[in-house]
Amino acid sequence: MRESIAPKSVDLSKLERKKHLKKLSNEKVMNWPNTLEALRIKKESFTKDREAAAEAARQEVDRQVCMNVGQSQAPLDALTRTPPFR
Repeated sequence: MRESIAPKSVDLSKLERKKHLKKLSNEKVMNWPNTLEALRIKKESFTKDREAAAEAARQEVDRQVCMNVGQSQAPLDALTRTPPFR
């Protein structure tokens, strides 16, 4: 009975055992949404999504401005053109 619940690799060094336990702990914690790490990851994800949405909105505004400027570019070019030197 004890053999069935005992860990298979008993001859692990302390460091290997510690790494193994940390890995097991991380695997368990991945599914818990109320840990500090999970909250941090959620916050970072929300920030990235918000920044991506803001960037998409800025790009759309830039596209619209470029379309409007493209239609009336000829008068602006005439105004900004410098006269040749003599």
